[in-house]
Amino acid sequence: MNKEKWIEEILQSAREIPPLSPSPYMAAHIEAKLQQPLRVNTMPLRWVYASAAVLLALLVMNISMLRNDRRQLSNSSAVQQMMQEYGWGNNDLYSMNLSNKPHE
Repeated sequence: MNKEKWIEEILQSAREIPPLSPSPYMAAHIEAKLQQPLRVNTMPLRWVYASAAVLLALLVMNISMLRNDRRQLSNSSAVQQMMQEYGWGNNDLYSMNLSNKPHE
């Protein structure tokens, strides 16, 4: 009951506030803004070329490092031996039998 009375008091106080009249120039101002030609902000070409060069350099570095890692892994028998010891060579996780007990 107390909450309902509080809500009713707030609604009554809002009814006493007179409505505001909009500025007569606001509609004309908004329409003038809409009539202005659309400005498109473009990025300078030097920044486009610089970012493309950086991305290309990162791509080349990633590919070269990937190739170097593959060469080192293919020559390393220690890594292959460790993968076999821990069972990391089998990528088929769904068919791995982790327990000998049948599921109930």
